[in-house]
Amino acid sequence: MKPTSSRLLHLTKSLSSSTSSAALHPPKPPPSFSTADPLPRLLRDHRLQEAAELLCRQRRLPDALRLLDLLDSSASPPPLSLHPSLLRLSLDLRSPAAALRVHNHATTAGLSPFPAHLSNRLIHLLAKSGALADARRVFDAMPDRDLCSWNTLIAGYSAAGDLAEARGLFDRMPDRDHFSWSTIISGHVRHGGPEEALDLYREMQNKRGDGRSDFGNKFTASSALAAATAVPCLRHGKEIHCHIIRMGFDSDAVVWSALSDMYAKCGSIDDARHVFDSTSDRDVVSWTAMIGRCFDGGQRKEGFELFSDMLRAGVRPNEFTFAGVLDACSELAMEGVGRQVHGHMIRIGYDPFSFAASALVHMYSKCGNIDKARNVFQGISKPDLVSWTSMISGYAQNGQPEKAIRNMGIHKCRQSNSFHRRYNFTSIKGRNLLSVVSH
Repeated sequence: MKPTSSRLLHLTKSLSSSTSSAALHPPKPPPSFSTADPLPRLLRDHRLQEAAELLCRQRRLPDALRLLDLLDSSASPPPLSLHPSLLRLSLDLRSPAAALRVHNHATTAGLSPFPAHLSNRLIHLLAKSGALADARRVFDAMPDRDLCSWNTLIAGYSAAGDLAEARGLFDRMPDRDHFSWSTIISGHVRHGGPEEALDLYREMQNKRGDGRSDFGNKFTASSALAAATAVPCLRHGKEIHCHIIRMGFDSDAVVWSALSDMYAKCGSIDDARHVFDSTSDRDVVSWTAMIGRCFDGGQRKEGFELFSDMLRAGVRPNEFTFAGVLDACSELAMEGVGRQVHGHMIRIGYDPFSFAASALVHMYSKCGNIDKARNVFQGISKPDLVSWTSMISGYAQNGQPEKAIRNMGIHKCRQSNSFHRRYNFTSIKGRNLLSVVSH
């Protein structure tokens, strides 16, 4: 028997056996199809393209890949669309190993290159799976790369933090679009290169004078603002703000949120508040963020006033809002305001298992109202590390270290893995409890 015929017989048997487990309960076929499996007949007749199409329709990737073994022992040229069909199935099933095998097999066989859209999908799949070296080989082997090819590989390098390779490709690009600039700028911001990101943004702005269209969009502007925030540099932030106004991006929620955040973290709370007040579409997230910026910037009075404005505007606070306001009450020992916040939480119905409840325990404990803190604490079915620490430190700071150990039941803390990993309660005594809870 010839090697090809022997390989064909073996492959026919193996492919046929792969469906035997479903023979007891075969799915009911459409009326126009036969219940008999046509695959063995297609293989015997060397109708490999039809066999590949059948296997691809049935999404039988391992069986479909066995056709490559048959091609290796055949003297006949492979059907033109066989490898693209197998590659498309591998990509659809997100199998980088299978997709790369099909690609390498086609390359070794000297077949025509895959269409750019399939190669781009392969680059994306390989980059997402961490196989950047393989993605680069696929990219380098492409005779005709389009803009998507460059952007996809640059995005892969940027996501992996390989900014040198990303920048090298970016500088070689024959053309660029919004995605190109946003990707390279945001990549530098995420991986510790905010100054380089700002330089790139200026370079992008300079392209406006060479006859090309303006590359800036809201994503690029947001990335540039994040770079100015990371430096931090208020001057650069204001320059970006001027560009945003000229381009009409300032009405976008993502952009003005990044603008407000930039001003606050660069030390200009008033400018951050001005941006916030100039926007009309303010939800609970934007209110909470602005309130937090006031507290973080030392403008606590303005933070509490803004919280009151939020309530008057009919915006329902969430647990993040309550936690931020309660933390500010804790720092200032403002139990009266904290009680009012607690009352509002009860009226609107808060989740007693959320971290807002832990913030309540912390607030009452810091304000010295241990009884109230204990009442809230006892309403939490599974107290977290913050709640336990707040109660123990509250007792200790109010001169009751023995009661802290006895009433809080340190043995229960030992049952909490996260708590036990951080504190070694075998060494806790009443005399050194304060030093333990203060770390």
